[in-house]
Order: sequence, then C-alpha cells, then structure tokens
Amino acid sequence: IIQNTADRYQNDFNTYFRDSILSDKPICEINSEDIENFIDELLMLNLTQKTFSNTRTVLFGIFRYAKKLRLTTLSITSVVNDIEVSRKSFKRPDKSHERQIFSVNELEAILRYCDQNPSTQNMAVSVAARTGVRIGELAAIRFSDVSPNRIHIQRTEIKHKDENGKTVWEVREMPKTEAGDRYIYVTDKVMETIRQMRLRPHVTDYVFEVNGHWMQTFYYDRALRKICTELNIPVRSMHKLRRTYGTQLINSHLEDSLVTSQMGHSSIDTTRKYYYYDNLEDEYKKNLILKAISF
Repeated sequence: IIQNTADRYQNDFNTYFRDSILSDKPICEINSEDIENFIDELLMLNLTQKTFSNTRTVLFGIFRYAKKLRLTTLSITSVVNDIEVSRKSFKRPDKSHERQIFSVNELEAILRYCDQNPSTQNMAVSVAARTGVRIGELAAIRFSDVSPNRIHIQRTEIKHKDENGKTVWEVREMPKTEAGDRYIYVTDKVMETIRQMRLRPHVTDYVFEVNGHWMQTFYYDRALRKICTELNIPVRSMHKLRRTYGTQLINSHLEDSLVTSQMGHSSIDTTRKYYYYDNLEDEYKKNLILKAISF
C-alpha cells in the first residue's frame, strides 16, 4: 500500500481502536461477542458507511495478522459477516446536487473570474475546470507532458506523514490508477493558459509553480474557496469541478469510451455512479419538462 493509505489506517486505529473496548483485553482472549460489542460501539458514533468500511478493513487486518502469528483462532471475516448491520445505522452523507457539483451559471462565473484575475492559482483552477483532471494530477503536470491540444497525464502528487508526523508532499511517477495514465484532449483556451504560464519565470518543468516548487494541492482548494467567496456562491472543493466536468461530458452524449478515457476511469459505470449529477438551472429544466409533456 502507498504511504498515505498507511497513514489513514493509522489514524483510524488511533481514533476507533486505541481506547475502544477491544483495547482492554489481550487479543487471544477476544471473542465474537467482543467484536459485536465493538461494532455496536462504532455504530453509536454515527459514522458514514465509508468510514465504517475503512474501520472494518483495519479490524480485518489486525485479526488476520494475529491469526498468522497464532495469537488467535478467531475467523474475523466470518464473525463480522454474521453481524447484521442495517444501512439505516449510518450517517447519510450530503448527496444533494447543489453540494456535489457546480451549476452551469456558477461554472461560467468561476471561469470568468479566473480569466479576469490571472494569478497562477486562478489559472490552475481554470485548467482544472476545463480538463476535469484530478487535483493531484493537475499539480504534477509538466510542460513536457503538453502537446498541441493534448496533455499526457502520467503522474500524481501524493502526501503522507514522515517519521515525525509531519505532512510530506511528493510527486509519484505514476497516476492514481492504471486507467489514469492517459492522453486527454484540451481546448485552445487551456493551451493558451499553459502558454501564458510558460512565459512566467520557472525553476522547474511543472506548469503550475510557486516559490520554485510545484504548486501543491492545498493551494488549489484554497484558491477555489476564495473564488467562491468572492462570487458569493457556496464553497465547494476542487473535486466538485471534476464532477462537473464528468457531468458535462455525459450530457454532451459522447461515446462512453471517450468519457472514460478523459476521466481516467476503467468503466463508464464509475463515471455515471459518482460523477454524474444534474447541473442544469431550474428554469431550463422546467422548460425541458414542459416541452416533453406538451402532448
């Protein structure tokens, strides 16, 4: 596993295991009833289903390792799978469309603001909105990756904790997933933005650079937060720009293969399930529906 995944597991352990009811007993004495009580304790914390799933992964890892060392005979998979957990037990994340995506008008306002205020951070936000790349991929784009109306996405920024607990950012010479290594097509506007960036003083080959260093991902969310505040629209993360882009591709009726290659997904099901939202304005939707039912 990569380091930031290990960091997440460590954080989950510190949060949910270190002072739990399981920590009071030697692992060789923990039985299925203890596991059930631990899960009941977790569910009382009003976790999201994803957080519960991550915590269960840590639980599996602990007991499988203990079994490998012959410290327990407990079959953790069987025990956990026998415990009935209703979906109603979990906190429901905010899935409202207005929090998951930018509307057409909001996106236009953001792009207009970036064009009128061409700082490095704002131009990076503009490229993100117009390409849909992941924020870590955006940070790692180099001028050598760029050809006419195409960008080769082939690396990503990752972050993890060092031995002192300090956050460290690195560029990994591979994308997030195998499907993430791809060539994406970009507009003339994106090419013009990159050309403008090339005219600025550079120490590295990275397109977006601050203080002689690639512009780390925390700069991007900070910049978008400021833009949203200036425009008086709800603040959302950079990932919501990527979802907006995926929605635009699907709404444009592109071939599934083109959508997945642009997004860096292995399946169109991923795009449709996690990146497709309604971003049309209410008046436009109303007119579409009235037209459809005008029989």
